[in-house]
Amino acid sequence: GLVTAKKVGNAVITASLSADGIFTANCVITVLPNKSENICLKSDSTLTIADGKLLGVLPVSNTVQAVMDEIDSEELEAYSSEGKQLGENDLMETGSTLCLVDKTGKILDVVTIIVLGDVNADGKVNNKDASMVLRYLASKQNLGELEMLAADVNNSHSVNVPDVSMILQYVKGMQGILNP
Repeated sequence: GLVTAKKVGNAVITASLSADGIFTANCVITVLPNKSENICLKSDSTLTIADGKLLGVLPVSNTVQAVMDEIDSEELEAYSSEGKQLGENDLMETGSTLCLVDKTGKILDVVTIIVLGDVNADGKVNNKDASMVLRYLASKQNLGELEMLAADVNNSHSVNVPDVSMILQYVKGMQGILNP
């Protein structure tokens, strides 16, 4: 028969060969995104795409070219959070976007970049980012969705003191999650 994919993911098809259902066979089908219509990561990429966000970009590799090297799609354009088109050597900051375009310039897919530790969205990780996280932890400052994702350096799904510590380790040039 014909199977039509509704969305990306896995599906299990079970077939019974006898009338009483004693013998069954399962087949797992993995539906992958169409890389001519969607931004797709290379198989060896350490990044993740979820809910339209490109997660896991490290501050040591956040140039446009370094991020594009992780992508298995052609015809990509990068834009700052203010909408300015970026060149291959420009830094991508939290909130910048990567767009897949067709030959006519029509945008087919967009992901928003999250640079780990770049809480203030300037493309750099420094004391300003650590200060924002500390102010958040002291209930003196609110963080938006993108800021929270950038602040959660250790991917614990919450922003806490270890995240500040990892940002400060990076600022001091120490090896860690942000500076492998």
